[in-house]
Amino acid sequence: MSENFDLLKAVSQNQQELSRTIEVRPGVEVDVKFLGKKAWRKLNKRLQAVKGSKVAQDEAAFNATHSELAKAVTGWRGMTKEAVLEFLPVDPAALPDQIPFDPKNVLALLLHSGEFFSIIAEAVDDLGAFRETSEEEARGN
Repeated sequence: MSENFDLLKAVSQNQQELSRTIEVRPGVEVDVKFLGKKAWRKLNKRLQAVKGSKVAQDEAAFNATHSELAKAVTGWRGMTKEAVLEFLPVDPAALPDQIPFDPKNVLALLLHSGEFFSIIAEAVDDLGAFRETSEEEARGN
């Protein structure tokens, strides 16, 4: 059995979905899921099919990367007007007191806040942190 074991096949067919909650600001929690190399490879393959100028290709890569990261954010709590104002230069009068979780709101933060983008990009790629969260949940902490 072990001589014929194909780890690549096992990984591609049985990838475990991992999730965790990160604190992006005091009192603001964001739920994220792990984006492994498989998701980035699929994205890269899609981007290779983009035709046109270098500018068009760069724009497609920018948008696709942000969209892929947005899919990894599965919820949030405590995203207040004040928290958003720390990420974005926006008129406070244009914001409600609580920002509802919505994929469009996630994408807006990712597109317009380099800091939020960096926090999420780092969080969704940190397998060790996801493993720690899974182990803590298994222990009942």
